[in-house]
Amino acid sequence: MPHHKINDPDFLKDPTATLAHMRAEGALVRIKLPIIGLCWATTTDAAARDILKDDAHFARKPANAGGRDIGRYYWFLPRFMRPLTRNILGFDGAEHKRIRTAVDQSFSRASIEALRPDITRIADHYLDQLVTNKLVDITEDYARLLPLEVICVLLGIKPDLRTTLARAISPIFKPTGVLTLLTALPGLYTTQKL
Repeated sequence: MPHHKINDPDFLKDPTATLAHMRAEGALVRIKLPIIGLCWATTTDAAARDILKDDAHFARKPANAGGRDIGRYYWFLPRFMRPLTRNILGFDGAEHKRIRTAVDQSFSRASIEALRPDITRIADHYLDQLVTNKLVDITEDYARLLPLEVICVLLGIKPDLRTTLARAISPIFKPTGVLTLLTALPGLYTTQKL
């Protein structure tokens, strides 16, 4: 079955044409993700919401759909990385609801609204850092930095540790395969103590 490779250098350089083609194909398309492999992706917000709410026909956890537990695919990961294979994104039903209920308050409209001044300050800071006399890579110079900083604020990571964290996880921003993940491991190991 044909699929789209989203780690293809041409896609990473300019994804516009491929994304337009994917949307023209339909609300659900086949893609190949680095490390994960072939999977389905939605091309519209409505399709994503429909699938995420339809527990009767769709499963987040491969084992619930006749597949293998995701952790079995990543047996090679060091012990400190294995918890990353077990998170809310891979749970279904009551297990998903239990974890989501525990974190819902942090992501409620009121909680995010309370962070608006911090988010605005962070966004302004990164916009001010952009060099205007050269071509700007908006992804590298802004779009990756802003959400990471906001997540650090949400998690309560101290400002002096955020640069260390950003540097440590930067190799996984452009995952092209297992090798990319392996080269990131030393930096990721240092972040477990943050």
